[in-house]
Amino acid sequence: MSHLREALRQRIERDCLSEERLSALEALQARIKRPVPATALNPGPASTQHQPGRRGRWALAALPLVVVLLVVLWWWQFPPPEQSEATRMAQIADEVAGQHLHLKPLEVEAADLNQVRRYLSQLDFRPLASDAPALADLSLQGGRYCSIQGVPAAQLRLRPDASHGEASGAGDGVQTLYQARYEPERHGPLPDRDRGEEPGRLRARGLTVLLWVEGGVVFALVRDD
Repeated sequence: MSHLREALRQRIERDCLSEERLSALEALQARIKRPVPATALNPGPASTQHQPGRRGRWALAALPLVVVLLVVLWWWQFPPPEQSEATRMAQIADEVAGQHLHLKPLEVEAADLNQVRRYLSQLDFRPLASDAPALADLSLQGGRYCSIQGVPAAQLRLRPDASHGEASGAGDGVQTLYQARYEPERHGPLPDRDRGEEPGRLRARGLTVLLWVEGGVVFALVRDD
């Protein structure tokens, strides 16, 4: 019996905390339950340390806009030089000559210009009949939509009259006449028949191109001579 009591006493002493350990535990518990100061939840110095980072991110996000503004300002102060009259005429000649070399099927076949006009009703101008000498003795075959320097245009297919083929010097070759609403800022200065000016004559891709303005319409005639 005495041995049983001694074993129980030793077990109780082993499981119980000493006074020092108990005091340390209570102090730790009190520290955990202690309210956290407001400065610890929102420390001033720490928040200011992150502020430059946010400003840096805003600066990076705004950088593309700043670059665009600088480019616009530079463009406004130093606009690109305007193309010369000869350069613009050469560009138009090269474009219509390329279309002439790669002719697409006619969208409307008619020898009557009014019938072709009715088909090309989506144009923002009215294709004109011109008495220019270069168009003499040519008969209309039909037309289709096209463009000149990004402006909607009409492509008229012409062929020399059989009775005047040799006189025209064109043989039986097809000629193409391009007409578009004249936009000076896009097409540049062009010879004006209404002022008595002769059409400009250029060579492009081995072809002859005649350019002029008449009645507010650009004319570009391409032929194989």
